[in-house]
Amino acid sequence: MKKQFEELTDAIIKKAIPSRSKASHKGNNGSVGIVGGSWIYHGAPVLAGLAALRSGADLVYLFVPNKITDAVRSISPNLIVYPLPDSKFTLGCANRLLKWLPDIDSLALGLGMVNQKLDGLEKVVTEMSVKGVNMVLDAYAIKDELVKRGKDRCVLTPHLAEFQRLVKSDVSADFNDRGKLVSSKASEIGSTIVLKGEKDIISDGKKVFVNSSGNAGMTVGGSGDVLAGIIAGLLAKGVSPLYAGAVGAYINGLAGDLAFKEKGLHLYATDIIDKIPDVMLEYDDVC
Repeated sequence: MKKQFEELTDAIIKKAIPSRSKASHKGNNGSVGIVGGSWIYHGAPVLAGLAALRSGADLVYLFVPNKITDAVRSISPNLIVYPLPDSKFTLGCANRLLKWLPDIDSLALGLGMVNQKLDGLEKVVTEMSVKGVNMVLDAYAIKDELVKRGKDRCVLTPHLAEFQRLVKSDVSADFNDRGKLVSSKASEIGSTIVLKGEKDIISDGKKVFVNSSGNAGMTVGGSGDVLAGIIAGLLAKGVSPLYAGAVGAYINGLAGDLAFKEKGLHLYATDIIDKIPDVMLEYDDVC
């Protein structure tokens, strides 16, 4: 592995995660908003929301289509759920969200969305960027139109196919070439990219981190939603986009490794969420 790629280590992670004041109260340790879900993929925003809570965020708000609100609310009482008026994220949904939106420290968009017009998402990303809110763009939200409005406020979490659509070309199987391309694209768009794979590549165009935690069981649906939620939780606690992406990938992989020890290739995404506290206990610091 070439010098310009830095392998993530426990020491890097420990330094990046902020300590918590023993005098803090609800909301001081991060409030996260998550916009996503559809009639087909109602679980995606839930997985992200639960992962954000397990990463240490105090509050998580889900904004989902009205028709899946009851199903989403029934999964966990720990999530605060707002029903959006339309099945797709229209400009009307964006206006409603911005009217309702409490003070949040980070926002994740795109999880479980399908076949959307982008005007509503564009408005939300623009407004959040102006307010200084860092964002995770996942799945359907990994679009040029959104990235150019969020720029250095954004962490993109593509898998290989999504990354190929972003760069508009096939991507070399050579790891070093792939790392250079991630760095180049991150520099071009001004955002942090977390390219998910057997080894995750994380770059803001200046530094390139490589994450080797994780396993073959994590091909299960929903593991990417868990990653997005962890990153959103870290952003909400004030971790920079680059390090939120890097730490999130590392923690997600380690939690997946613990789940793999118990479930092998039969793990669920929720098994990964259940192991996040076991990983993060090592980094917990109250001052």
